[in-house]
Order: sequence, then structure tokens, then C-alpha cells
Amino acid sequence: MFIKKYKEGDIDVIKAALNGNDKAFSLLMEKYYSGVEKFIVHKIGNKNTDVEDLTIEVFSKAFIKLEQYSSDYAFSTWLLKIANNSCIDYFRKNNNNEISFQNINDLNENDIVDYFLSSEDHIINEQSSKYLEKELKQLKPKYLKLIKLRYYNQLSYNEIADELGISLSSVKIQLYRAKKEMSNILNLKNN
Repeated sequence: MFIKKYKEGDIDVIKAALNGNDKAFSLLMEKYYSGVEKFIVHKIGNKNTDVEDLTIEVFSKAFIKLEQYSSDYAFSTWLLKIANNSCIDYFRKNNNNEISFQNINDLNENDIVDYFLSSEDHIINEQSSKYLEKELKQLKPKYLKLIKLRYYNQLSYNEIADELGISLSSVKIQLYRAKKEMSNILNLKNN
């Protein structure tokens, strides 16, 4: 959903950068710098000079290898893969094995987008979450519990079935009904 916002226009800017347009490089760096920096801070902690150096290094590597970027993926995802590898190299160089890295491929769309949201986007998301939580309270208690287990605790269908002591098919059916009821509640509010 938000990933589209960050992917729009990137292809043309990347093509311009590949054709040697320095302004295109600047635009990409301006757009993604803070997101890459947040990702690196998350990985190595707040080591100011190291974070800044690593962030610049990520963009240097990205611009050198820009022709390898595939438009099948969001540019932000590609950048975070480079950032993740740079953080691993950083820890190897500094003989620091304290950090266990989450595989970048295990990140979901929301994790990636979160690194690239502005402070205004975070405020809007927070307000939306509060509104959604308020509306969720109108669900039947059993549906509310299912929604919370699935979307707040991020349990798989199998884990929910184990947690509630019900069959997998019951989880799927009830979760479908919960989402349908939630949709009805939100549609009534908007009409």
C-alpha cells in the first residue's frame, strides 16, 4: 500500500541517474537517506559517526551498482539489502558478534516502509491506529480476540488455532467473518 508511494517515479529518476544525471542521484539520496539511516541505527545502534559513514557507504555502493537494480522490486528494498550487507561487514570488521541479524528477506512490506516514512506519516499512522482500535471495540469479543492475535500479535493461523484450541478451518472462517464485520463497521461510519 505505502510501498507504491515510494516506488512511484523512482524508475524515471533511476534511468536519469544511469544516464549520468547528477541531479537524479541527489533526488534518490534525498528521498531515501533518512530511511537508510534509520535502518542502520536500528542495526548497529546510535553510533553517530559510524551511522553517517555507513549511510554514505550504502549510497556509494548503490550508485556504483545501480545498473544491477531490477524494477521488479521497490528501490527501497534494494537499498535496505545493501544497507544490511554493509552492517554485516561493519560488524565483521569490528569483530563484534553481539548483533543477530534478521534476514532482510524476512522483513515484510510494513517493516521496509516504516524506515522511509516521514514524521508526518508516522503521526497520520498513529492517528489511524487509534481510530481503528476504537472501531475494533465494536466487534464481537471472539472476533476482536482473533483480530488481535492475527494482526497485533502477528500469529500464524496455526498458532491461533493452538492458542484458542480450535481447528485451523475454524480460525480461517472466523477470521474471515471478523474481517467482514470490521469492514461493515467501517463502511457504516463512512456512509
